[in-house]
Amino acid sequence: MGFFDKIGLKKKETLDKGVEKSREGILNKLGRAFVGKDRVDDETL
Repeated sequence: MGFFDKIGLKKKETLDKGVEKSREGILNKLGRAFVGKDRVDDETL
């Protein structure tokens, strides 16, 4: 049983790393979208 627990743990770790990368990518894109325009000018309106 211990062997299969280790395999499951490694799969979870790699899954968590992948989710973390996706989450960071999405948050970075959203941050750039909101920070990109810090002033509203006439052209934007």
